[in-house]
Amino acid sequence: MDKPTKFITICSGKGGVGKSFVAANLAHLLSQKGKTLLWDSNLNFPNLHLILGVDPPLRLNDYISSNVKFKDTIFKVEQDFDLIIDSPLSDRLDSEHSEKFYEIYQEIKSLDTYDYVVIDTMPGAGELVLESCILSDLSIVLITDEPTTIVDSYGLLKLILPFVESDKIGILVNNVIDEEDYDEIISKINLTTNKFLGVNFNNVGFIPYDREVRKSIQTQELITISNNNLPVSKNLHDICGRIEQYLKSKNLINENR
Repeated sequence: MDKPTKFITICSGKGGVGKSFVAANLAHLLSQKGKTLLWDSNLNFPNLHLILGVDPPLRLNDYISSNVKFKDTIFKVEQDFDLIIDSPLSDRLDSEHSEKFYEIYQEIKSLDTYDYVVIDTMPGAGELVLESCILSDLSIVLITDEPTTIVDSYGLLKLILPFVESDKIGILVNNVIDEEDYDEIISKINLTTNKFLGVNFNNVGFIPYDREVRKSIQTQELITISNNNLPVSKNLHDICGRIEQYLKSKNLINENR
């Protein structure tokens, strides 16, 4: 490859905000621009295979605990779109989780195959989420218009900021009524982060509420495939374009240094 693999982390301060839905659809859209790997790093409740309607025969746990090669755990979803996923585990120590996470990260880099890797993290502000953000070129914090979500997201941003440059962190608002609602939420989060953290973060965009989102999850069809003309899909396309432009601009900056 001419350029290194770009890692994108999708995280959230709490569960139930649509993180996996966003990660899966963005990975699909990025795969139309370059070879993409979707990495479900949620060791407690991996669910991306359910959203995609697939059942990978080998999981990351097979690579970690047996003689299975890492590349054999990669499941082809469609052209230029692959998936790796773990099995729910509870017997590894946190230190082992972190060690194995970095090992998998290095395995992916050594393949020199992917243009993009989208990492769907566990919800909350855990050690693996922080590790994922540190290793990524862009970390996207997903929030919704719920007071608890905004509070938890602020806690996550506060955790990440000492270790990650602020311009490598973006805010994505999910499940909003309209652009006015989005602007209000962004104003709230920026007011808080500017006051207490001294920084405003990049705004990646918003995804409007649509009943079709739940239907796409239930039918295990990505909405950017089954309903590509909906406002939800169009906004996801716009967000994907912003991500691509951001990563390109950062690459040009690094090349000119």
